[in-house]
Amino acid sequence: MTKQILNLIADQMSLLIMINEPENHAVTFLSQSAEWLFGIKRETISCAEDLFKQLGLYEKYPEVQKFCRESVKYTLAFEHAVMLKGKTEQVWIMVRMAPGEDGENILLIQDVTMLHKGLQQSQQDPER
Repeated sequence: MTKQILNLIADQMSLLIMINEPENHAVTFLSQSAEWLFGIKRETISCAEDLFKQLGLYEKYPEVQKFCRESVKYTLAFEHAVMLKGKTEQVWIMVRMAPGEDGENILLIQDVTMLHKGLQQSQQDPER
């Protein structure tokens, strides 16, 4: 896929997409949505570790550290609450790490805060 198509998909789905090389784990693609969705300056990200450290995930998840060091063999997903710069409330993110066709690692991060707010609302108001 072209970078333009990947950016369009990321923008339409409120999703961050990152692809990194299997050999040196350098970022080969980081969607424009990283900036407007999560406040991450793309020029500050040279590898996956940079991104995960800005989100506060690197030290917390061994799977994330493994993603930064080697090629991913299978898809892994988890949710995590983060405090982003400039935000007053925590944001829930869904992190998905997957292998690509040519050995590259693919990372998808989606803001799922609204899903969590909906769940909290339905638990507070059981008659709905």
